[in-house]
Amino acid sequence: MTVAITNLFNSPDLNLRNAQLIFATHDTNLLSYGKFRRDQIFFVEKDHLEVSDLYSLVEYKEEGSKIRKDRSFEKDYINGRYGAIPFIGNFKQLLAYD
Repeated sequence: MTVAITNLFNSPDLNLRNAQLIFATHDTNLLSYGKFRRDQIFFVEKDHLEVSDLYSLVEYKEEGSKIRKDRSFEKDYINGRYGAIPFIGNFKQLLAYD
């Protein structure tokens, strides 16, 4: 469903007035090659103080260079290359009974 909706907004034939869609998702399949440009992909990462940092993939640099547009964004994200990896915490603490 998400792919179909985003395809409508990315289609110059169907989106004649260049409407924009902003959404949040945890579906890494949307990062597959060719679905979005680097400037359309944003990540949010919290630091140790729980402060959120929002950054675009186009801003991300690796060894001083921008990320190539032919990279596998999904694979790189899952491997932790861009940060913004969810950290749930210590499950043992959550399961501990008093």
